[in-house]
Amino acid sequence: MVRPGRHGAAGKAGGQRPQGQPAQRAPGRARPRCDGSRNARSHHGCRPSPDDLRLARRMAVAISFRRFPLMEQSDLLMEDGTALDARRLACFVAVAEELHFTRAAARLRLTQSALSQQIARLEGEIGVALLVRGSRRVSLTVAGAIFLEGARATLAQAGAAAEAARRAARGEVGQLALGFVEAAPMSILPRLVTRFRAACPDVHLGLVEMLTVDAAAAILTRRLDAALLRPMPETEELERLVLWREPYVVALPAQHPLAAAQSVPLAALRGEPFVATSPRMAGYVDSRFRGALARAGVRPHVVQEVNQLTAVAGLVGAGVGVALMPASATRLGMEGVIYRPLAGRNMPFAEMMLAWRRGETAPTVARLIAVARVLLAATPADAGRAASGVVGDPEAGVPG
Repeated sequence: MVRPGRHGAAGKAGGQRPQGQPAQRAPGRARPRCDGSRNARSHHGCRPSPDDLRLARRMAVAISFRRFPLMEQSDLLMEDGTALDARRLACFVAVAEELHFTRAAARLRLTQSALSQQIARLEGEIGVALLVRGSRRVSLTVAGAIFLEGARATLAQAGAAAEAARRAARGEVGQLALGFVEAAPMSILPRLVTRFRAACPDVHLGLVEMLTVDAAAAILTRRLDAALLRPMPETEELERLVLWREPYVVALPAQHPLAAAQSVPLAALRGEPFVATSPRMAGYVDSRFRGALARAGVRPHVVQEVNQLTAVAGLVGAGVGVALMPASATRLGMEGVIYRPLAGRNMPFAEMMLAWRRGETAPTVARLIAVARVLLAATPADAGRAASGVVGDPEAGVPG
């Protein structure tokens, strides 16, 4: 086997030397003390050569990655800029662990000659001998023993980096910022979060409560990756998936005359003072009920506008007025408030949807969308009608 030169070349003659002929040393270069002769001592007892000491100093600094290890050439760069082929490191580790070229070649499913060439090239890249090649056995030089520790650590780190990259590409690791409106925890948010965390336990899920208008803006400015929102004006910049649909109910003060009714038609609300969410913050309620209220002859007299459902329910309980609220709001358990279904055909429904940027490529967002679609298949959006615990007119239509 040709002893590698400084850069792994075979020497001027090239090719293989005749069997039995001793390897030629480069002029002016000292032979390491562990030179493979029959009377050579174990590497644990021999005095390190200058080459060994130079490598020991080099290996004292951990091998660093300056190029991603999955690239085609599989090169790793050491601190001094020396390029190492990860495949050659694996070949060296196999030989060092087997201390036998034939067994190592079988383990790697390589021919012995191909394995020998890889080791020779590695020694040429490093510039020192790593192995003592005897007639019947192989042993490590001092440099080889030091290099083995670093090679194992480097291969383990490369393997871990490769697996981390694959998991990141599958959306199994990373971060995800998910916004949600106040009503989401009362409907679809708990099940979506539970399923997503079960599917992606190593993704850090950050939850941020926002109003619909603010959450939509946060998605577009990349402060959020996705959000559970109420309906909003259409925009080509966002994609949406409706996950939950439920009826509206009327919230009444406990002492209100209509609280004794089983259901309340919209026409019965003529002349009532209304507590409502701000049209700027939650304009979907106004837009969805405008037509139905007009057909019932009701022109709402809004005496108080607020931004949160809890504030709406609290003011209703205080007797300030009545309110139209999604059925899931009944879970608020606000004192002094009675909820009654709306009677009549084609009553509007409240929707909760998942929104994200159009053309989003983040793997974690793709995983969230996939989980949401599985959840939707298992629990159709219209299941919110029964799950709400408040059922309206059985003939009421369900918007598509």
